[in-house]
Amino acid sequence: MTILKKYFTQKETIRNIFWRTLQTFGMQGITFLFFIICAYLLTPYEFGIYNYVLTIIFLLLIFADFGVSKAASKYVAEYYTIAQEKLKVTLFNSSLIILIFSIIVLIFTVIFGKYLFPKYYNYLLLLIPLLIFYPFTFLFDGIYTGLKRFKEASIIFLIIGFITIIVAFILINNYGLSGAFISWNIFYFLLFIVLFLNYSGYKIPSISSAVAEAKAERGGEVDCVLGDLPRKEERLYRGVYKFNNIVIKEIGSYSLILGISGLFYFLSSRVDILFIGHFNYITEIGYYEINYKILLLLLVPFTIIGQVIAPDITRNFSNKNYTLIKKNFKKYILFSLIMSFFFILIFILLRDYLFSHFLVKYYTEDMKHLLNWMLPYFFTAMLIDIIAIMAIATGHAKLCMYFIIVVGSINVIADYIFIKYFGFWGLIYSTIIIKSVSYLLFIYFYYRILWRYDST
Repeated sequence: MTILKKYFTQKETIRNIFWRTLQTFGMQGITFLFFIICAYLLTPYEFGIYNYVLTIIFLLLIFADFGVSKAASKYVAEYYTIAQEKLKVTLFNSSLIILIFSIIVLIFTVIFGKYLFPKYYNYLLLLIPLLIFYPFTFLFDGIYTGLKRFKEASIIFLIIGFITIIVAFILINNYGLSGAFISWNIFYFLLFIVLFLNYSGYKIPSISSAVAEAKAERGGEVDCVLGDLPRKEERLYRGVYKFNNIVIKEIGSYSLILGISGLFYFLSSRVDILFIGHFNYITEIGYYEINYKILLLLLVPFTIIGQVIAPDITRNFSNKNYTLIKKNFKKYILFSLIMSFFFILIFILLRDYLFSHFLVKYYTEDMKHLLNWMLPYFFTAMLIDIIAIMAIATGHAKLCMYFIIVVGSINVIADYIFIKYFGFWGLIYSTIIIKSVSYLLFIYFYYRILWRYDST
């Protein structure tokens, strides 16, 4: 009975986790299959070039989005609770910001790409459409998440993902690297089109009926936000194509923090690929990227849970329910600790079998050595994932930004020094130590800040 009671009280969260799981596997899982196809069909050297060019593109994409999609998700959840008029114009104004950023990045790439990356300029041009469709796809994903439309998004991502896998295999098998890059454009183009066509609006309670019912129940005047009102009557609202200074300022200000954090997160995690490629360790890029993709797979369940609980965390924090926020922190840090140990154990038991059957040409002595050294990094990255999402949901994006700025700056300096004087392995050792220690410190500082709030 206790289990059934907990299920029904948490029914919506469980259902959202289920659909978000399907969506995440539609994105991360399909992307990983795409990655495996490239690793299988391309030579190790071509595979290194493939990952090097994609890293360059994803650096440019940081500036094309610059945190707008994540900021939109946060404010959609907040506006849904307290400001429905702002909710109606969120999509249009967020799209306007992303469109301006994307065009600027596109022009920069076309003009300066030939000078910055002359050997890979033609490949960069093949990925130009990605600079438009990628940020808009994640804008819609953020809005769907803020509105808790997990089921619709998951079905779309899953179907488009499987279609793209089939197309990608054909293109890569026939056109090699060019086919791999074209497949990325097809994937995000289809996602953008379907997410856009599927978006019909959102349902929110009718204020007049909700207020009237609340007055009747509470015996007079009602001073409450929309989130406090009964949600028995709903009305469908469609987006309004209207410029709104306040919404742009709020989303733009918060996205600036997230964008800077995203840039320095790249410097703390993905800039390693740029240094490895710059010093012509092209084949080693493939080894490093395989380890990174393994980490992303390990993070999938943590990311799913974090994204599902984020809107509720935001609402609870907006309503100053700090007791519940602290309780959630303890619960999810314990969950992350247990599951991190479990996943590391499973990975150790299965890695020989998986590599010897699926990635045998990459399973060299260097790869085995790298896999062993990456274990502390894997563990701490899983430990921090849900907590980092919680920090953003509680409005502590500045903490993330300041922390990542410091870690990213240290990592860039360390990468350059260690790869220049000690080669590829020097970069690996310094990177793993810096990241593992920094993740543990972040959890500690966020805990100290969170416990300063008075419980209510």
